[in-house]
Amino acid sequence: MSAVNVRTGLVERLRTIQGLRVLTAEPMTLHNTPAAIVSLSGGTLNAASQVKSRTWRFAVRVCVAFQDNVIAEDQLVPYADSVTDAILADLTLGTRANVVPQIEMSSEGPDGYYTFGDGQNAVTFRSIVFRFDIRDKL
Repeated sequence: MSAVNVRTGLVERLRTIQGLRVLTAEPMTLHNTPAAIVSLSGGTLNAASQVKSRTWRFAVRVCVAFQDNVIAEDQLVPYADSVTDAILADLTLGTRANVVPQIEMSSEGPDGYYTFGDGQNAVTFRSIVFRFDIRDKL
């Protein structure tokens, strides 16, 4: 299992969510929401024991437009279920992973807001981040 295969599997699963735009890199600006940005955020190699393993950590940031807090929250909350449900529907990520991923959800920054761009071009979005740790026995 490679990081490329895991990312491909995550993207495929997320694309089953109707209306969610899925990106594989963080854009300089974000115009169309809701959008999910899938990115590799780290990994570990456990070679100390007889059973060697590698764990890939991917972050999936779901962003919705933020103009009105109530509307943004109403648009974002359903993704807490639909993103995890999409992954749980195929835990092998299309046979790309051989172990069940661990899933963690969090809001980052001040209460789950994320800003794209700098200065006058900065745009703030309401967001939630999912972290998927996917372990592979080597």
